[in-house]
Amino acid sequence: MKSKHIIRILYPLTFFYWIIVFCKNIFYKYGIFSSQKLPCSVISVGNLTLGGTGKTILVIYLAKLLQKKNKKVAILTRGYGRKKRGHFLVTDGQSTLKNINANHCGDEPFLMAKVLKETPIMIDKNRYRGGLNLVKKFQPDVIILDDGFQHQSIFRDLDIVLINAQDRQVDHKILPVGLLREPWKNINRSDLIILTKHNLRSDNSYLLKKLKNTNKTILKAHLSSQLSILCNRSQLEFNELIEEPAFVFAGIGDTKSLIRSTVNLGVKISGTKFFKDHHLYNKTDLKDVCRAARVIDAKYLLTTEKDWVKIENFTIDLPIVILSARFKIDSKNQLNKLIEQKIN
Repeated sequence: MKSKHIIRILYPLTFFYWIIVFCKNIFYKYGIFSSQKLPCSVISVGNLTLGGTGKTILVIYLAKLLQKKNKKVAILTRGYGRKKRGHFLVTDGQSTLKNINANHCGDEPFLMAKVLKETPIMIDKNRYRGGLNLVKKFQPDVIILDDGFQHQSIFRDLDIVLINAQDRQVDHKILPVGLLREPWKNINRSDLIILTKHNLRSDNSYLLKKLKNTNKTILKAHLSSQLSILCNRSQLEFNELIEEPAFVFAGIGDTKSLIRSTVNLGVKISGTKFFKDHHLYNKTDLKDVCRAARVIDAKYLLTTEKDWVKIENFTIDLPIVILSARFKIDSKNQLNKLIEQKIN
């Protein structure tokens, strides 16, 4: 939590940032800027706060859901944390991922490409240009716009905003004092609000009361997690290994959910080390992690699926257990009905 002294210093920056956001939204509202429509349906998945709401998990969920409905799906994303510049195709949904890795395209697009093996994924900061390229090459029925709420240059048929159920009142202030990327009232642009990680917060009465005043459709998403071992350098079997103390490390936006999920699964956490969101690991980072784990006699490392795709080609001395996360949506029928109304 930021100190009062730091908050005072940040308030002028918050005001300057608010002016920029306000002007941009006014320009779109009164037609000075316009949203361009693609020749296919678009579903936007976004948020109001910085990271940690589970956008990638929901994009994967929606892609699978739409594919079960026999829809051709493509994904358009920005690729945060990537080294490779410009706009490019991560995967055509058919070829193997031999010539690209998480460092090139970013951890989230690479993870989506590994999970959604038959789905074209395009990276482009210019969302409309990227959408046109996807339409030209793949003729999708639906494009899922990853992290699209603030990018109003492209028209969307369904606008979904995710809110982390673990958000505190202090988080809901404009950047950089709080975590809001734009004022809370702008949530009214959305068609659907999903309160994510609802099962990890015992008391979210503050958020529920605030959301009720929006008069929007609100669904709740429970975070379902499971453990798997991907690199076992131990003589112990998996069930024996997870009984031992673990050292947790990650570079994600919501470390609180990681800790709560691992504790709920019965993991004994003996130590942690966290990096900034989308951190690109190097050999030194992983040596430091292993060294810290050995100092406290941790028997294995635990990290997220999103982190694993960035370190899978490194040689690591300790066993590694991966936490995979997926959403279970309450009122799934309501979500299906809304998608059918908006997409068809």
